[in-house]
Amino acid sequence: MSFKRHLRLTLTVLITCMLTFLATFDAIAIDEFQTNSYWIEPAWVYGWDDAIPFTELGFYDDWGWSNGSFGEGTYTLDLYAAAYDYDLENGSIAGEVLIEYNNGYVEVSCEMFEDFYQLNEAYLWIGPTPIPPNASGEFWYDFTHELDASYAFSGNIYVALYAVVTTDPIVTSYGAEAANSTGNPIGGGNGYTHIISRNDPDIDFIVDTKSELLSAFQNAEWGDIIYVEGYASINMGTTTRTVIPAGVTLASDRGVNGALGGRIYTTRNGIRLFNIGGEGVRITGLRLEGPHKTIKEQSTSNKTVGMYCPYQYLEVDNCELFGWSDAAIGISGTGGDDMITGGYIHHNNIHHNQASGNGYGVVLSSGGVALIEANYFDYCRHAISGTGVAGDGFEARFNICGPNWISTSAHNFDMHGATVGTQTIAGTTIKIYNNTFMGTTAQMPTCIAIRGIPLDGAYITNNWFYFTRSEPVWQQIVFGNMHVFNNLIGEEPELSVKGPVKIY
Repeated sequence: MSFKRHLRLTLTVLITCMLTFLATFDAIAIDEFQTNSYWIEPAWVYGWDDAIPFTELGFYDDWGWSNGSFGEGTYTLDLYAAAYDYDLENGSIAGEVLIEYNNGYVEVSCEMFEDFYQLNEAYLWIGPTPIPPNASGEFWYDFTHELDASYAFSGNIYVALYAVVTTDPIVTSYGAEAANSTGNPIGGGNGYTHIISRNDPDIDFIVDTKSELLSAFQNAEWGDIIYVEGYASINMGTTTRTVIPAGVTLASDRGVNGALGGRIYTTRNGIRLFNIGGEGVRITGLRLEGPHKTIKEQSTSNKTVGMYCPYQYLEVDNCELFGWSDAAIGISGTGGDDMITGGYIHHNNIHHNQASGNGYGVVLSSGGVALIEANYFDYCRHAISGTGVAGDGFEARFNICGPNWISTSAHNFDMHGATVGTQTIAGTTIKIYNNTFMGTTAQMPTCIAIRGIPLDGAYITNNWFYFTRSEPVWQQIVFGNMHVFNNLIGEEPELSVKGPVKIY
């Protein structure tokens, strides 16, 4: 990491300390200070082999590039923020710039990676020379073209774009622990703060047997809390597909003075433990245990699922979920304006869901989406997967995938491919950032596999991959809509500014 990045990170830590100190004095001033803690930085479009540094054009006081020359065609370039002194590792990719030059007309557009960056100002040059003739001083103020407008040209052109961008300081953090901003430990348990206490006056039912649990489900209404005693060990026996009603919270005490949480389990094959019966269900502080903890492949009739949810606003937090040969959590058709609407899976320990051929921690299907945050995954075949149909997607951040991946093709995050006409798509939107992937086992072909072209895109950034035997990101069939940048690779990590992605 460069000196300037170290400096910016140090300043961010100092700002955090100052905010803590000021909290007792002036909350309004703090809000303003937090807003101003975002960085305002310069950015230039960079065309790799087509990039012309300003030093070659006789300008030595400023960093940046013109790009070209380009004949008719379509070109995708990167927008680099804060790459001072022409050091790409000093900066980060803030977005992509698309040049479309067809039938004598040129249009330039810019897609920002909006989880981290916002475009404040843009100055665009399109012309037969790298920058305007007779340019001097801060010559970008002479760039007079507009983004998303069409201009007539003949012959080859050059393109330069100067932008002012707002940058989230998280771009200097790599992996899960460095970036975890949730205020709670990854994986939940000891130190987790959003626990429902047994003494909470809002609790409506306290149970420690199967019959009491089933009775509570039958009688619970929206807003009710069912509390499972921390010492409980409830065998669901022959009962399957138990419905948790809409708006109901099922809770226990995982993390209270080291408590493991009440245990609900099944020893039966081929069952689904819970069906989520409506919106707004929360499951927190429990252990949900299935019968299949090994890599032994299960027949279709034997596969088990911990819970299945076709409704929005499911929250599963601070739980331990293990032993499910199909999936610990299945989310189907939820959609939503944002990922968290489709499902919020956070601060759980999800492990030993590793049956060959299946073995998922969280699986999305039929247009299901979820925000999957600050979980600890291990001994799974795939921690997260999707069927790949249009609408499937997930946002995964601050998760740790542990070192033990021993099942067949045990890569960590996955999106299957789905055939639409002549194209193989891989869901719609996939966001994978600030996660740590510790696995290096021989059974792992890679860490992330995208098995087609996402309709919107896969955005994979600021992760830490220990894996070095192959590229940590694979895409099947053909490269497309993949945005992989600013990731650390190796246990003694090196920064990969862009890629690598293996096509398989």
